[in-house]
Amino acid sequence: MGKRTVKPYRILALLAVFCVAACTATAPKPDQPMVVITSKAPNPFALADQLAEAMNLVKREDWPKAQAALQAIIEDTAFSGLSSDTQYHVLWTAGRVFADHGQLERGYEYLVRAAAMPQSNFDDLLAQMRIAAKQGNKAETVSSLTSFAQRYPEKISNLNTKWIVVVARQARQLPAGQRLALYRSLYAAHWKLQWNFEPSYVWVELTRLLLEHGEQEAAVDVSTHVTDAYDLIVMRVDRRFDMIVAAHPAQFDIDAAAARQLKELLSASEKAPRSLELKETVIETLRRQQRYAESLAAVDALVADLKSTNSPDKAYEDYERTNPWILDERGSALARVGRWDDAVVQLTAASILSEDNAGNISQIINLAQLYCELSRPKVALKTLGRLEAKPSPYGVMQVEYVKLDAATQLRDKNQIALSLNYLEDHRADAPNTYEGAQILVNDPDRAARFLIERLQDVDQRAAALLSAQSYGSWHETPRMLKFDAHWRAILARADVQEAIQRVGRVESFHLEEQPQ
Repeated sequence: MGKRTVKPYRILALLAVFCVAACTATAPKPDQPMVVITSKAPNPFALADQLAEAMNLVKREDWPKAQAALQAIIEDTAFSGLSSDTQYHVLWTAGRVFADHGQLERGYEYLVRAAAMPQSNFDDLLAQMRIAAKQGNKAETVSSLTSFAQRYPEKISNLNTKWIVVVARQARQLPAGQRLALYRSLYAAHWKLQWNFEPSYVWVELTRLLLEHGEQEAAVDVSTHVTDAYDLIVMRVDRRFDMIVAAHPAQFDIDAAAARQLKELLSASEKAPRSLELKETVIETLRRQQRYAESLAAVDALVADLKSTNSPDKAYEDYERTNPWILDERGSALARVGRWDDAVVQLTAASILSEDNAGNISQIINLAQLYCELSRPKVALKTLGRLEAKPSPYGVMQVEYVKLDAATQLRDKNQIALSLNYLEDHRADAPNTYEGAQILVNDPDRAARFLIERLQDVDQRAAALLSAQSYGSWHETPRMLKFDAHWRAILARADVQEAIQRVGRVESFHLEEQPQ
């Protein structure tokens, strides 16, 4: 909960873009299908001429008229009298014509109908997923990915891993049945993250859902694929997973798990020398394991190497995307050893770099937060004024948190009210951030009530328990120390302790608290 300096806010805008390996939008099939009549429905033969004209309109790229013609054919009562192959071809073509030319919703409707037919194939489901994602329809996106994993498990590696991560997180906002279907299908398809890492957080959720359905044997099997140290902490401190922990106790030795995780990252980085992201992840992992001297030495060496290279973008395939995070991580490492001025300089340099080919968001927010922790609220607000790109909903919560932090220091009652109202209305976007806001304004009763509510919520319990654990300390500013003292006082309350013990437990770990 505490230690919010240089909190690594990562924008997910890039991840939300649907990318599929070798999957770009293709033009509709313009070839005229052979019209076969299979029933005596009214006027089936009249559709043959209409279909020929519709396909000619598609060939001429006269999209408005082609859309009208195809819609008329599909809605004609004689459409069901055409052969299944002809219906499929018409629906597929109409789906692409509508979706690619301004009518996503109707195009998606036709593509779903085509994908449900026996003639459908791999490309149909790809198109369906692409349109669902473009619409921003989370339920349909999850449903289409579930169908894809079930029908083409061997092709799951063809999809962009980071896009699947986004969809898996979106599924958390949907009913448990839809989540279970997606996670189960991904597990059956042997889905893994880039560099063959396990998506531990997904398997934790799948394990829980399986336990709730009474599938204990399957739950134990899935749990063996949880490898991330923080995800193992989640299972270790949540009573719902007690039988899982008892089945494989050695797996839940957190120090050993952290050591394994670092070893695997180092090995993967050696095998992928052109990946800057892997090097950044190794440095971040060293920091989270409180190996601060090693973390700082590693990032210093990497930054020096990048500066000495004439063409770092050629040495590292992901240089432009990852370089801001290398500098951000160096700022974090400097802060951990109390080199605050150096941390400000480094984060300032990171904040002027482009992020995901757009305006910087993450490092600007992190720098503003650092200024607040250093009791420099006016500079923090000025820093936020540099934001140009639009943050994600989670990012907006971090912005409002910084504004609230600055307002409390400046005693700006109007801004305090504005930020509190926003954080209250959107607390589902970042529950921990909302909880921290109550500590900033010295409202321990509200903070305690919210924490208890989260502990009682089956979906939020894991995150709430994770924030309640005891983690390692590091060099902190006076403001951070004050915040942590207030947080510990909330955790020590009798009502909070009772709520925690009812559903879990509190232990101590040689790790930093993981931002949520």
